[in-house]
Amino acid sequence: MSSPHPNSAILRRLREKQQTQQTRIHVEPTEVFEIPEDKCGLVIGKRGCKIQKIRSEAGVGVNLWDRNSAVDGMMKVYLWGDKKGCDKAKKIIMNLISESTEVFEIPEDMSGIVIGKGGSKVKQIRSETGVRVSLGSRDSALNSMIKVTLMGNKEGCDEAKTIIMNLISVVIKVFEIHKVMSGVLIGKGGSKVKQIQSETGVTVSVGSRDSAVGGMIKVTLIGNKEGCDKAKKVIMDIISEPTEVFEIHKDMSGIVIGKGGSKVKQIQSENRSNN
Repeated sequence: MSSPHPNSAILRRLREKQQTQQTRIHVEPTEVFEIPEDKCGLVIGKRGCKIQKIRSEAGVGVNLWDRNSAVDGMMKVYLWGDKKGCDKAKKIIMNLISESTEVFEIPEDMSGIVIGKGGSKVKQIRSETGVRVSLGSRDSALNSMIKVTLMGNKEGCDEAKTIIMNLISVVIKVFEIHKVMSGVLIGKGGSKVKQIQSETGVTVSVGSRDSAVGGMIKVTLIGNKEGCDKAKKVIMDIISEPTEVFEIHKDMSGIVIGKGGSKVKQIQSENRSNN
């Protein structure tokens, strides 16, 4: 069965737009009101997602003219349907465009998690909620707390605050790995653990081999849930590589290692060549 031609979707949207325009001409709108032209993006949403949601929730037709039709910075919003649905749609729209400001505090050492690398996390929050996010500098902290200011519609501010609080909520996740994998996980000079911490923003603590119970040691992760989940996945990927474990007498370890680790290096080199 052949897939539909890509132009078919475009043609369908054009027909729908034409039908909507004809409806506007032949059917008088139930209600018409104005909103600031610079707020229309909040009502329409990315690729029309917001206006489609309003139509679905209120059960009425909702349309805005092209932004070029704005007069004195104001645009008309047209509603078609029963009065109850139109009232609901108008209320949703007015809530969307109403500007509000919310200020709350977070621990200063969590600011990096909220900002993200190069401001990536703040940009993501702004993109998802349509809210402007501003964090006070760490130098402005009082009692180790800094202010976060959100500016936008109330719905977006509530959503942005929820995202931020989820980001900074500290959880402790503890799980076990076999003690022989501790070196692989920690890395030379702790390099692997440092890399995981840098990538996830989570504190990683690996129990000593002497603390092993039944050959297992504990790994403790401290950070936000998203980071802990990511760190655990990275760790499990690291230790799940094919491994064979066997024992030798401690007096024989020097023979296996060799002078300056020469024998181990030889074994590793030969293994790579065979693979």
